[in-house]
Amino acid sequence: MRNINGTRSLGLVTLILGVLILIFPLASIFTLSVLSGIAILFIGLWLLILGARTWSISRGPSILYLILVYLASSWQLPL
Repeated sequence: MRNINGTRSLGLVTLILGVLILIFPLASIFTLSVLSGIAILFIGLWLLILGARTWSISRGPSILYLILVYLASSWQLPL
């Protein structure tokens, strides 16, 4: 079997993770919620920095970025 740029090892890791998700569904749901929360946090920080950097250039997109930061941060938190 030919190994093309590590695809064989990536396939094995994906297969093992898929079996683990099927065996332990509650742990995978918890892990998915934590990872999505961290991703939303980083997206919010990125949009906040982007909004602050574009304030001097154009205020319209900057305000839009700041509104998106608020929406991204409040979407994950219970109101």
